[in-house]
Amino acid sequence: MRRIAILFAVAALALASCAFSDLTDDLTPDLDGTGWSLTGWAGSRVDPVPFRITMLFADDRVSGRSGVNSFAGAYTRGPDTAFTVGDLETTEMGGPPEAMQAEETFRSLLSRVRTYRREGGLLMLGDETGQPLLVLTRLND
Repeated sequence: MRRIAILFAVAALALASCAFSDLTDDLTPDLDGTGWSLTGWAGSRVDPVPFRITMLFADDRVSGRSGVNSFAGAYTRGPDTAFTVGDLETTEMGGPPEAMQAEETFRSLLSRVRTYRREGGLLMLGDETGQPLLVLTRLND
């Protein structure tokens, strides 16, 4: 009976540590190998969804489409929820005025990002206080 109680206690402790680990990982998980689509942003009434703005993370680099152009560059994350995007390389194509404005809004907000967090299928990139600037939804893998 004592052996069963010890096994039960060990199993309960293991499950509790997994639950805590999952909670921590959900707040500041690794982004490598993930892709996201912009679904919301701060300070604009324009819906970003039709512009198909995306961010793909791999090997400490971010790439994607910013409305009209493609971009790529380095990003850093941590400690904790800290997050920044470095200088971006970008193509220089022109497009419809609405798409160019959406691209400018995205790039401007991205340059102000200092924090990140994930909640379920959402990635929120925020300012230094954690206020969301960009909200992205996970792309299907």
